[in-house]
Formats: sequence, structure tokens, C-alpha cells
Amino acid sequence: MPLGLRNSAQTFQRTMNYLLRDLDFVRCYQDDILVLSASHEQHQQHLRELLTILKRARLFVNWEKCQIGRSEVVFAGYLISEHGFKPPAAKVEAIARFPKPSDSTQLRRFIGMLNFYRRCLPHAAELMSPLTDLLRGL
Repeated sequence: MPLGLRNSAQTFQRTMNYLLRDLDFVRCYQDDILVLSASHEQHQQHLRELLTILKRARLFVNWEKCQIGRSEVVFAGYLISEHGFKPPAAKVEAIARFPKPSDSTQLRRFIGMLNFYRRCLPHAAELMSPLTDLLRGL
């Protein structure tokens, strides 16, 4: 598929969703595929099923980018493990070190960073309310 066309990313995602629809242990976001398994043996079986489907569809795996058999992995901006998901330490550090916004553009950028991880931040709306109030009327 030629990338860079207006709807190529959406078309690719729709294709992947269709191809992997029966694999409830797979999560796919664009060209990143996460395989969830309870054991090493189960992981091997899951990978066989996934690779069979990809091969039939003539889709290829970049083995240099693969991380197989990991107990935790960064996927779609989150650190995912058997304990759940959370922001990676580097992202938490970037938010903590973000300079005090001096204009509305910087404030919007900071709020955007927080919004991405809001599901990991208890009472996010209440905590962010003073910041979003600053943008009213701009």
C-alpha cells in the first residue's frame, strides 16, 4: 500500500483489524502488534497463529524491530505489563521537567501531554481544571 496518501493509515488499520479480528490476544495499532499471552508456550502458539495470518495476507515482519517474549513493553505510548499499563518513566520525567508555560501555546502543549495519560491520573479533570480555565476565552 502506498503510504503518504490521505487515507493510507486508516485503510491499513482497517485491514489489520479485519485480518486479526479472530485473535483476541492481539492488539494492533498501525504497524505495531502486541501479543498477550499467559505463558511461554501459549506465546509461541499465539505467534504461530499471528504469523500464519500475516503470511497469508502477504504482510512481512521486520524482525529487527520485534520484541518477542517480553514481560513488559512500550506500546502506543504506554508501558504494558502483567500489572497493567502506565506511562513510561521517560514520559513522566518529561512532564515533570516541562518548563512553566509562558503563553497559551505552551499551556495547550502541556495540557495535551497530561491528557494523553489522563486515564493514569486519578481525578485528572479536577486537577487540570485550573489549567483549562486559563484557556477560556482565548
